[in-house]
Amino acid sequence: MSTAVAPDVIKVSSGVWSPAKRSIGPGALLVFLAANIAMVTGLWIQHGGWPTDTSQTTLMTALGQITALWGTLAALVQILLVARVPGLDGRFGMDRLVRWHRWTGFCLAWCLIAHVVFSTLGWASGDGRGVVAEFVSLNRDETSILLATV
Repeated sequence: MSTAVAPDVIKVSSGVWSPAKRSIGPGALLVFLAANIAMVTGLWIQHGGWPTDTSQTTLMTALGQITALWGTLAALVQILLVARVPGLDGRFGMDRLVRWHRWTGFCLAWCLIAHVVFSTLGWASGDGRGVVAEFVSLNRDETSILLATV
């Protein structure tokens, strides 16, 4: 007489039933990442992120916004990579996940640098100031920007 078992469990050699191991491949992770980038970018566009006029002020500010969103996504991916998720840890190993975490960190750093540069250029253009004067003004007058700079 056989016992009916759900398709997501397997019988191991000890006779104990355990959850089936599902394999996550690198391709699945890339699809997941691309889908998240597309979703973040799409939501940004849907909510008016891409400017209708192409002045330097609005274009630079828009690029500052999207690079901030991509940088935030990169930070969330970094957390996911080192969160010891059993499916990821067991499939790829922590050493590989930490390497991917490191490369994601470079992406995050470049996104944050681009965010600061584009936002400062956009605000400087809008205020009619030079870039350095705008950067100093933002850090002097806005405590949240000063904290972010530090």
